[in-house]
Amino acid sequence: RRCAEMEEVLKPAFAVSGEPNFSRGPPGDAMEYLRRVRHEASRLPQIVVSPIDSKRVKQQTRYMPRPKPAASCPAGFLPLPTWEDAATSHFTDFRQALVRRRLKCAPPSSSSSSSTEKLPGSADEQAWGAFCFGSTEHKGHPPLLRYVLRMDHVSTCSALRALRSRLTDNDPEKGFPEEAGQWAYALLAALEKPIDGQISSCLRELYRAFAAVRSKGVSSEDDVLLAKVNIILTIISRIFNQKVA
Repeated sequence: RRCAEMEEVLKPAFAVSGEPNFSRGPPGDAMEYLRRVRHEASRLPQIVVSPIDSKRVKQQTRYMPRPKPAASCPAGFLPLPTWEDAATSHFTDFRQALVRRRLKCAPPSSSSSSSTEKLPGSADEQAWGAFCFGSTEHKGHPPLLRYVLRMDHVSTCSALRALRSRLTDNDPEKGFPEEAGQWAYALLAALEKPIDGQISSCLRELYRAFAAVRSKGVSSEDDVLLAKVNIILTIISRIFNQKVA
């Protein structure tokens, strides 16, 4: 039964018939070479155990670095489950509407007016930071639909990393720039799933940054800012499963 299971898993790429002929010396053609390979493979055991010299093996360290936890906040700042359900539902509807709009919209032609608004290179994180949030030379751009629809997955990831850099350098006691929250919502809506390890790490850092704002930069009277922060935290934790404890 075990052999049958292994044959089912390790299906041959193509059939090799006949037995090898070792009396002819080195293999004369490719088929003879494959016959000898098959012959050697059939003589190998199913499980091979390599001898280990314990004196030459260094003891593995038991230290495992702990990730930085998210900043805590008063219990009254945490959203209710029903509020999170509603925010998640609205965001999911928005993501689906964005996908439908992408499918309907044709790529902009060189003669269209939007083609004159040049976007940064897909992998240029620094340029996307300047485009979204501004620089010493010009102001940033709001996350208008005509920009978001033209951004591919690589551009979205570059802009998210730029947002992470902007927020991690920001003083959480001062809250966060208005455009940062707007771009966070738009970029998360445009972000395709599944996400890789680098973007997962980026989202966790964004979670810590927004959690720090909720902990230090939101007053009990600022319900609008608190709602904006909680929406982003809910999206990262529920939609992308990147909540930081």
